[in-house]
Amino acid sequence: MKNKIDLFKLFMNTILLILFGLITFWFFELLFGGSPTLIEFGAVIIVATFGYILKINREVGEIKVDMKHNFGRMKDDIDLIKNNLNLINKKLKV
Repeated sequence: MKNKIDLFKLFMNTILLILFGLITFWFFELLFGGSPTLIEFGAVIIVATFGYILKINREVGEIKVDMKHNFGRMKDDIDLIKNNLNLINKKLKV
């Protein structure tokens, strides 16, 4: 599972890097009177933006899942501390 996630991240980073390089190249071509039309340029910008949003959304989802697991572990630790305190209270007869 971890390899698939790493492979997906590598794929997304590569695609985004290529798209942003193409955007930069086409921007300078347009600036100096080059060949891409504004529709092509806009389409690549839209695709790159959606790809970047997808990448960020996936990372936020991973963070959310990690936080859920960490809070579950904290709850288990607090329950363990409560049990230990109850045992101490029983032994001290408080």
